[in-house]
Amino acid sequence: MLRNQRLKNQNPKIAVIGGGSWATAIVKILTDNGYRVKWWMRNSESIKYINTYHRNPRYLSSLQLNLKRCKVISNLKRTIRFSDILIVAIPAAFIDDAFSTCNPKVLETSSGFCYKRNDK
Repeated sequence: MLRNQRLKNQNPKIAVIGGGSWATAIVKILTDNGYRVKWWMRNSESIKYINTYHRNPRYLSSLQLNLKRCKVISNLKRTIRFSDILIVAIPAAFIDDAFSTCNPKVLETSSGFCYKRNDK
């Protein structure tokens, strides 16, 4: 059995972190292939737009998103707690800022995720 088929049979909880073109493309691919996704982004205006028009207003805006399989939210802790698989789709330069509100213990709930904050 193919690895991705095993994952699909197990119905993993997938979360995508980020609101850019890479995150949008990943969410589109996952939902089109039957996966349920929680999608975190910080921009509340983009979240409202996506929930209304099923499109990301700023990135890959021609893609129609399947919101029956995707929930777009701004609560990062809830998104991380939801996930078996956490996909971080944000530029490396912004990782510290994106996760600054999270206690590192919350990040440990997703297997395979390692995060070390670069304190200045």
